[in-house]
Amino acid sequence: MQNSELHRGVKVTYREGYLHITYPDDFVLLPEDINQLWLRLSAVCKSYNCNRVLNEGHLDLSKLRAFDSYNAGSQAGEIEGLRMACLFHGYEPDEKAAFFQTVASNRGAKVEFFLNPAEALKWLGVRERS
Repeated sequence: MQNSELHRGVKVTYREGYLHITYPDDFVLLPEDINQLWLRLSAVCKSYNCNRVLNEGHLDLSKLRAFDSYNAGSQAGEIEGLRMACLFHGYEPDEKAAFFQTVASNRGAKVEFFLNPAEALKWLGVRERS
């Protein structure tokens, strides 16, 4: 299990069968972060030959606009076979999240939002972490 930093303290760790993204406490995702995060995630997915991702943390997504959701969804579709479970604690998926999912889906990526880690891992098709 190796940790890598994606961007601004965002970490990605390879676990058996999936990549686990974690964020610093109260991380504010800014529009200018999106391209860098997706480019680095794409590189990590390729290096581990892994397209299953648990994206987890306490995030503030309030700075993102509809265009940012489109941009993120488009970039998600650039990662071949991406299956991403989003587990953002305290976050209720909204219209921007639905738009992100739709754009990603239209480009071949599967993205779902979860409230429970066990459900997220089950959806990813991996064993629950211990």
